[in-house]
Amino acid sequence: MNILSHALAKPPLLMIDEPTYGLQADVAMWLVEWLRSLAENSRLMVVLHHQGQARRLADRIILLGGGVILAHEPNPRFFTHPANGWVAQFVHSGSLSIASPGVRIEELDPSAVPPMPLPEAALNALTEFDEPSVPAHASPPTLTPPFFPTTSVQQNVCPPMVAPPPLSNRGVETASMVGLAILSEYRGPHGFHWIIPGKLAGCGEPGAMAPIDYDMQLLSTLGISHLVTLTERDIDEEALLRNQLRNIHLPIFDREAPSISQAYMLVRRMQLLLDQGHVIAVHCRAGIGRTGTILAAWLIREGGLSSEEAIARLRNINPAYVQTDEQEKFLQSFELDIVKRL
Repeated sequence: MNILSHALAKPPLLMIDEPTYGLQADVAMWLVEWLRSLAENSRLMVVLHHQGQARRLADRIILLGGGVILAHEPNPRFFTHPANGWVAQFVHSGSLSIASPGVRIEELDPSAVPPMPLPEAALNALTEFDEPSVPAHASPPTLTPPFFPTTSVQQNVCPPMVAPPPLSNRGVETASMVGLAILSEYRGPHGFHWIIPGKLAGCGEPGAMAPIDYDMQLLSTLGISHLVTLTERDIDEEALLRNQLRNIHLPIFDREAPSISQAYMLVRRMQLLLDQGHVIAVHCRAGIGRTGTILAAWLIREGGLSSEEAIARLRNINPAYVQTDEQEKFLQSFELDIVKRL
């Protein structure tokens, strides 16, 4: 009704922000078709995240990221012939790994792309508004993870030679699906990639590039039931409850790796959830280093792959997965530890 009331006034341009957000698929498509009919007599500028709806509705598509226009192309050329790398990334993943303008550089993950300088016209426009006060940031509280120990990786400490639990009967079969395409029109938050279609994914931290509820709704729409959080600070529990998501927290320092015993516990629990039909998204801050390391550890332990093959398969999906030499060396050590315990 809100859109209709404004449309009846016949403005020169009617701007509509995310009109289908939170709607069921059939209701959303009905609204898209209604907007198409409305566009016959009015000019519309519609903000959408759903690529299928954008394909259906738009004559031309503008890609906005980091506060600047990254592309402006006719539909369907925008999707079939990406004008630049940013468009290609968006078409492939549904998101952009670029920070919002005004973000504090010191708060960015080292691997994140900093925001581009705003054009002079945008800076001039911003001067018309009062700058909001920035609250002082208190020191984060000391967190006690509910399941995993928070100790950092111990060097040169050999764990007891206890045989790991049996491999899941489904682990190798599930791992064989790595990288297969999934044909859903729904896209996840920044850095989202299906590793096992409909079962296991990796992504950036919900709320890092967009409102946390928006990102979590995208994950829920994709069927995600459980998050694996690898950042030092756990994710917002109230947001998890609001969006009916469950969470496992294993804090790992940025660009580092877990201990071997932590990896065993985590990948085993992930496989148990997968066997029960749950759908998992693993995330850190940017969704590449720590995320790729845990995904590779799962492929090694439950999928039976070598560390080299696990990394190679993941990098076919996202070349940035597994960032540091330390993370690669950990995966090699993890593989050797599994072999020794057989």
